[in-house]
Amino acid sequence: MSTKLLHLPKQTGLYDPKFEKDNCGVGFIAHMQASPSHQITVDALEMLARMDHRGGTGSEANTGDGAGILTNIPHDFFAKEAQNLFGAELDAGAYGVGNVFLPQDEAQRTHCMALFEKAISDEGQTFIGWRDVPVDADKADVGNIARQSQPVIKQP
Repeated sequence: MSTKLLHLPKQTGLYDPKFEKDNCGVGFIAHMQASPSHQITVDALEMLARMDHRGGTGSEANTGDGAGILTNIPHDFFAKEAQNLFGAELDAGAYGVGNVFLPQDEAQRTHCMALFEKAISDEGQTFIGWRDVPVDADKADVGNIARQSQPVIKQP
């Protein structure tokens, strides 16, 4: 049986209907000439705010699924952070950054971080260090359930 999606437009430019997926509340904003712009982030945050149904909620209206936006790596920012935190020089496009959600328990967190660092080393890469992601949950409208399970967020 064919699973062709007859109701979708034909392939044109960057659009290809074979990549269509059912999803609720997904948006995409980009600059077609790949020019970095803070306006893209402003627009993406506005889009996210208008899709309040996307942040699936449980028993608390202010505890959602963590919907957010994905951006390019802001090189100037991370180059300064790497220099300030680790004395490391970063070449644009020659490094990666992640957001890692770690356990609250310190022993478990330390174990997870060690596994992460080993995986990087096993792949022949150089691990530079961990950056603590600033979180100000007191200013955010965060439910008690989310506060109790809030992970420690670090960037390798």
